[in-house]
This record gives sequence, structure tokens and C-alpha cells, in this order.
Amino acid sequence: MMRRTSWGRGLGALVVTALAFTLSGCATQTVGGSGAGLAAGTSPLQSVERFLAAVNSRDLNRMAGLFGTRDGPVEWDRVEVELHMDLLASVLAHDAYEIVSEGMVPGRPDPTTRVGVTMTMGDRVIPDVSYLTVRTDEGRWMVQEIDLERITGGR
Repeated sequence: MMRRTSWGRGLGALVVTALAFTLSGCATQTVGGSGAGLAAGTSPLQSVERFLAAVNSRDLNRMAGLFGTRDGPVEWDRVEVELHMDLLASVLAHDAYEIVSEGMVPGRPDPTTRVGVTMTMGDRVIPDVSYLTVRTDEGRWMVQEIDLERITGGR
């Protein structure tokens, strides 16, 4: 569970809210229209790489097309998606990254793979940030969870 102190309190609440909406399937409008999930890769690594590229270009729609559940990309109100993806982009903006590990996650209801990414952000190197990806029914992989606490240090 995320520790929430000072700056991280607001960030943690928004991230937890984002994940809660994703997992609960609360939807009012599909962002990106038909085929939005086609941006998702055919492998966990490909989806994480595409997500990180979208983060640095601040392509919020593409990020939303890569972030979701087994059912596909997030389905929220357009404004809500933009706000959540913008928050993620501001936390995840990086100078460089290296994928350092990949492995299946046991005990989850859907096929899930953990991708470990070492991220360089300015003069900080954050080792092995966890990106959990889940396979959709169409065989694509969505980024479902990101260990933001590892980046923010629980701030």
C-alpha cells in the first residue's frame, strides 16, 4: 500500500483513485474511440516501451490507449482520462530507461507480467520500477499498475 506524506498524499490519492476507477470499470465514455487498444503491444515489453514513449511525448490519448485492464483501455470521461494521464506523465517523465526484468506474476486472475524498468530522471536513477501488464482477450498487453511509490519515495 502507498505511504502518503506531504506531496505524495495528493498524488497517492489520485493514483489510488485512478486505479480504483480502472479496476471497477466505471465508464462513461470510451476515450480514443474504436480500436484505441490497438496501440497496446503484442508483448508486455512492447506495451511498456510504447507507454514510456507516450509519457515523454505527453501523448495522453496514446497513454490512455495503453493503460487498462483485461477488458482493454481505460474507459472514463475524456476530461478524467486527461487529468489522470497528465498526472502519470508528470511523475514518469524520464531521460532514459532500461528494461531489466520480465516475469509472470502468479496468483492473479488474469495473465499478468511484471516488467522491471530502471529509470533515469535527471540525476536520479530509480532501479527496477514495477510495471504490471495484463493480457486482453485479444492478446494485447495493457499497462495496469505502476509502482509510483518507488519513484516518488512515498513523498
